[in-house]
Amino acid sequence: MVRFAHLSPNAPAVDITLPDGTILFENVSFKQVTSYLQVPPSIYTLQVRLTGTPTVVLTVPDVELTKNTIYTVYAIGLAGQSPELQALLVKDSTVL
Repeated sequence: MVRFAHLSPNAPAVDITLPDGTILFENVSFKQVTSYLQVPPSIYTLQVRLTGTPTVVLTVPDVELTKNTIYTVYAIGLAGQSPELQALLVKDSTVL
């Protein structure tokens, strides 16, 4: 399971998608944390797009989500400023 937390104070609302345009989380604004989404274990490339557009502002390659593990992806930093926008993947817990 995975969720997304938008912690970039100057970034607009975003959609979290796969490269093929599949939306995982939609219209996530600053300080918002999504609900968890169950996804199959795999290695993903995530894209952070301006809400409702194909404009990619951040690509996060090689996100490995493993079975029975719960994660949060945090967007931190600043859009177009320093420190630059980046994503952190944090393991929240493991389900036995």
